Amino acid sequence: ARNVDDARLAHFRAILKARVSDRLDATLLYYHSDIDTNATSLLATTKPAVSIGGADDFVNTGFDMMSGTINYDLDFAKLTSTTTYLTTSFGIQSTFPLPAPVGNVAVRQVLDSNSINNETRLVSQGGGPFQWIVGTFYNRTKDKSLISAEPAIFPSSLQRLKSEAISVFGEASYELFDGKLVPLVGLRYFTDDRKTVSETPGGGVIPGSAQSANFHSLNPRFNL
Repeated sequence: ARNVDDARLAHFRAILKARVSDRLDATLLYYHSDIDTNATSLLATTKPAVSIGGADDFVNTGFDMMSGTINYDLDFAKLTSTTTYLTTSFGIQSTFPLPAPVGNVAVRQVLDSNSINNETRLVSQGGGPFQWIVGTFYNRTKDKSLISAEPAIFPSSLQRLKSEAISVFGEASYELFDGKLVPLVGLRYFTDDRKTVSETPGGGVIPGSAQSANFHSLNPRFNL
């Protein structure tokens, strides 16, 4: 066949940098990407030759990312803060041949996600033997995934996932013997709250699907 497995790709990126003052500078970034592929096909078996795929199948992926970074010189240290917002989408449809009377079944999955995160850190400056860094990190993510089939040989399912994570960290080092030996110690605390639930297409919660959990850890570091 002609014009099978064709694809469309689109990528755009823009960067804006500004020197606000001798101490302050800022950078803005926007990045867009789309990759759409039509009529994917897989070979399920070779004897006999059975292919998986239909003329209406597809794989579509895309994302939009916006990011901003500021740097500020405090003489004794440099302050850097970066915030990023990201939206992603993924869709796939694959057709599977099933025995009669079912016939071909198109299974579709659509995933949408958005997240925002920020990292802020303060890094020591200067030529002294003692150097240090402290900072925080925050991330919030929301995912939505829909799975369906045509004909509807199984009920459609919509799953939602939410994650909110926070961490704080610090690190210090000291040069000994003209820099030949540099002991380093660090500590990082991390916590992540996650919630997930599965729903019917009408918005009703599937019994027993709602779950939540908290993950946390305290991680020391030592180098010599």
